[in-house]
Amino acid sequence: MMANLFKHHPSPFMLAHLQSVFCTLDEDALSVRIQEFLRFIYLQSLKDGGFIPVTDEIDQIWHEYILQTREYLALCNDLPHAQFVHHQTATLATYIQTRNRKEVIQDMLMWIPTYVETFGKFTEKTAPYWTIVQFLLKHTSLTLSQLNSITFR
Repeated sequence: MMANLFKHHPSPFMLAHLQSVFCTLDEDALSVRIQEFLRFIYLQSLKDGGFIPVTDEIDQIWHEYILQTREYLALCNDLPHAQFVHHQTATLATYIQTRNRKEVIQDMLMWIPTYVETFGKFTEKTAPYWTIVQFLLKHTSLTLSQLNSITFR
């Protein structure tokens, strides 16, 4: 499944569309955003409705995919459960109000080991697109190296 995801996405059409929409970004910056979006949508499909907060830059890529309905359907079909991943505009603050503290903490942290095991370590280029990663780096004594070593199993 994951091989298909990164082999087929973005399609040449979708890449051209994203390059047109995000024409102010250099090729490397856009490439990292697309890569992190694909990683996000993969992880989101595994969580089946859980909440993994990403930055607006990744959400913007998601919006562009959703608007290209055939592309988005093809993407969802290449995800682990081959199911449509619904988008819901929700802030972290709103999400926190709908869950108890334990659920919030669990949701915010449990996907990190899966990310590292599946895609490799967060880097200086990839970490900025993940809200919780940025929070942990800024508000705790964790380094990026330590964060990459976290395991909850």
